[in-house]
Amino acid sequence: MENLNSIVGFIAGGSLIATLIVGVTKNWIKNTIMPRWGDLGIQAFLLIVATVISLAVYLWQKFVPGDIAVIVVGIAAGSNFIYQALYKAIYQKLIQGTLDKDGQ
Repeated sequence: MENLNSIVGFIAGGSLIATLIVGVTKNWIKNTIMPRWGDLGIQAFLLIVATVISLAVYLWQKFVPGDIAVIVVGIAAGSNFIYQALYKAIYQKLIQGTLDKDGQ
């Protein structure tokens, strides 16, 4: 059971960090990497990001006590869900109709 908790924490924490990094660097990816290297460049960039995230999450789990890590990952994942589902999907897309206007 301990291994399952570690795997779930690893995936949840890594997914949260990846979402944040890609969200912050979205315009940079679109304006710098895409025109210069295309889809292969984006895949390589995401591979590097995933590798760095995996290393960071592994080190986090190795040096931070499990109780603290589970609480922090739970709070961060919950807040990310609230932002993604409630704010972006419901408020921006359905109510205002303003989500992803930069792609047009």
